[in-house]
Amino acid sequence: MTTILLIVQMFIVCMLIAVILIQKTGTDGLAGLSGGGHNVFSSRASSNLLTKLTTVLAIAFMVNSLVIAKVSISSSKPSKSIVDSIVVNPEAAPAKEEKTPEVPLAQ
Repeated sequence: MTTILLIVQMFIVCMLIAVILIQKTGTDGLAGLSGGGHNVFSSRASSNLLTKLTTVLAIAFMVNSLVIAKVSISSSKPSKSIVDSIVVNPEAAPAKEEKTPEVPLAQ
């Protein structure tokens, strides 16, 4: 499930980048590559369409990101806490043998 959502996310990201780059800006960006004034849409209609498409893709990106996070959290195993690893009962802990250091005898 996560793999499918990640593939969809990559598709949304690529489409969002393409739509943003195609939009007409003050410097004309990549919009001039389509052949100047011979567009199928007028400049006003295409800018409205691209603006709406950008909004839809941005919302899809945000929703898909939240769904990926939810699926990832619910499918992951709960991590063991450091507090859970502390031995509460000292009698259950393995006994430590105290070793006295050996002192070499003088000859």
